[in-house]
Amino acid sequence: ETPDEQGEAFSIEGLTVGEFSVKKGSILWIDGAKGERKEISDVTLQMKDVSLDQPVQFAFSAKLDGNHMELKGKVGPLGKTPDEGNIPLDLTLKTLKTLVVGIKGNIVDLSTRQEFDLAIKISPCSPRKIMSALGGDFPIKTADSEVLKRVALQARVKGNPKRVSVLDGVFELDDSKVTFSVSVKDFSRPDVAFDVNLDQIDLDRYLPSPHKKKPAEKKKKSSSQAPEKRKTNYAPLRKLILDGKIHMGALKVHGAKIQDLYLRISSKRGLFRLDPLTFKLYQGNVSSKGAFDVRKNTPKTNIAVQAKGIQVNPLLKDLMDKDFLEGTAQATLNIALAGDEGEMIKKTLNGKGDFLFKDGAIKGIDLAGMVRNTAAAFGLAEKGKKKPRTDFSALHAPFTITKGVVNTKKTTMVSPLIRVLAKGKANLVKETMNFRIEPKFVATLKGQGATEQLSGITVPVLITGSFSSPQFRPDLEALLKQKLKTGLPDSSELNNMLKGKDSKEGEAKSLEEKAKGLLKGLLGR
Repeated sequence: ETPDEQGEAFSIEGLTVGEFSVKKGSILWIDGAKGERKEISDVTLQMKDVSLDQPVQFAFSAKLDGNHMELKGKVGPLGKTPDEGNIPLDLTLKTLKTLVVGIKGNIVDLSTRQEFDLAIKISPCSPRKIMSALGGDFPIKTADSEVLKRVALQARVKGNPKRVSVLDGVFELDDSKVTFSVSVKDFSRPDVAFDVNLDQIDLDRYLPSPHKKKPAEKKKKSSSQAPEKRKTNYAPLRKLILDGKIHMGALKVHGAKIQDLYLRISSKRGLFRLDPLTFKLYQGNVSSKGAFDVRKNTPKTNIAVQAKGIQVNPLLKDLMDKDFLEGTAQATLNIALAGDEGEMIKKTLNGKGDFLFKDGAIKGIDLAGMVRNTAAAFGLAEKGKKKPRTDFSALHAPFTITKGVVNTKKTTMVSPLIRVLAKGKANLVKETMNFRIEPKFVATLKGQGATEQLSGITVPVLITGSFSSPQFRPDLEALLKQKLKTGLPDSSELNNMLKGKDSKEGEAKSLEEKAKGLLKGLLGR
């Protein structure tokens, strides 16, 4: 029952205790419903010089599940009205053999303002040793077992029930160091601002080790119907207000090395903006911006990218462990998509792009030799020759994407020997393709290791089928039209054209196998 008149606040005029202690205490917690039993043993509490106008020194220790815990320090002075005014504190917690946490600062007006200003410090410790002390296996499987052996943190935390700020934060993880600041206010509609600076990190050390699936595992299919995927609830993101900056000096992920990454992200009412995102990549520069819109139940994404001066060969070696392309790349890309599942994303993918590679080479295939005539095109080079390659001065690939269908009308490659025009479509939804490559010789082989005039007929190549099983074949109709202008082929030549074999090498590979390998390399499969 609420009294008619509010009583006076409780106050203590004076309190003095020279020493207060609890020794050999224990606390037993039994939860019969869950069948749990927890015991805190060896409880010791010592307090000295207890008074209202002097700091209270204390030391508390106990064992929980066999792990020793110790908390010591001083609090106060509390004053005659402990719920008002400033209460200093200086505490140190030691537990799990390696974890040491220090807290020092002030708590102000517990009954009204409820403000706090605390310096927190976690001394260097090992997460792996902490988990070992808890008696469990380390929950994170990392490629490098030497990581997550050292973490440390220090920061200043201040705020009240309506707002919290973290200032002068320094977090150390193994060989990496992060400085940061964060502020959060209006917790019902979180308004978050942050600024993070990371000197360097190799994420590949922290990711799980890549394991190749066994053939038997690839063929396994679940006999039961897969459960229906729940739709993502984006309502919490619509409430979030965000303004953040991230800078990384050096980043390695999936083998690729990135320098000087800068990212700014903001959001309001479900519209997230990424502007800008910039970084250095293999002697080149990349700038990007994008938007992620969850104001409706189906998210929409827009991305724009510009890249210049990137060395392609070391990038592909590090990222995909592939060595099939050389050159300096520049690119522009603008795409839009909707949804958060793979199939819907592919169906709604629209946009355009333009890739240009200069002063490079395609490794593993010799287009000049392939297109000279069908025998060369579908044969195998003589043993002992160097690995085939096609040098070019420019490889230009403009394209558009409409509902998941990539279309290029004029992909060109220019070299001292040949000009190549490729056009066609790739359906990302059905994972099928239909391309036609038209090569054309120019001048002679002079300056490329030979001086003979280029003769014979060029071989247009059709690439059809699926991404996993592409099919390569000569465009025989166009081939015969070319031959009619220069004279009909004799029977042996025509036979070789149709069979696609080199008469000089009985065990020759077909062009299909060589080109299929190259295409799989390009697709990263």
